Amino acid sequence: MTFSNNAESTPPPHANFGLASMFALRSMTVRRDACRHRGTIQGIDLPTLLRDLEARPSASWILNRPRSSGDATWACRVTGPVEPRDSQAVTVAVERLDDPLDFELRADLYLHGCGTTLRYTCNGRTPLLSLAAVLLRRHATAALGQAAMHVPAPEPGVVDALFSDHGLALRSLETEVYPGFVDIGVADAVQESPPSTRSVIFDRVTNTWHTD
Repeated sequence: MTFSNNAESTPPPHANFGLASMFALRSMTVRRDACRHRGTIQGIDLPTLLRDLEARPSASWILNRPRSSGDATWACRVTGPVEPRDSQAVTVAVERLDDPLDFELRADLYLHGCGTTLRYTCNGRTPLLSLAAVLLRRHATAALGQAAMHVPAPEPGVVDALFSDHGLALRSLETEVYPGFVDIGVADAVQESPPSTRSVIFDRVTNTWHTD
């Protein structure tokens, strides 16, 4: 299943950074068990997340299509082609509230939820950093009022330096837009919502990301 960025419209400048959303939060929590990472993502919906994760050429998506809506409410990423029996096994697992990653060995990422609160399960740190990169990219595009296609995702090494054992949280209030760069404060995604403890710069001139 593929998704197109062509229909994506450019938001008005600083649309998500007005007074009404000064405390708006985009966040990603993480919990590690013996073999997987699990958590929640806030501030992005599933169709948008799927569009930004689409670039991996070796991956296929299995997802549902509710009759009442054109948008999927869950998606499972699989390395390589997907046969009908693979799709059926994953769908049955989801319907039974089981972890589909247990039933499809080639699957590395499962996303589910609706609206702007999602849950995820992934194998390894690479998918984890990819999710966080999407969140950072979307936060920067909202600050700049640009379509996502004009802002690249940060490199894995940059995201790795920002993503702590408590995930990450991004606030409009702690994001500053300057003519040459965007300065984004990064906090831990914990219940107390502490102030940022680290930051990342998106250089608007070179289209690159840098940590402190």
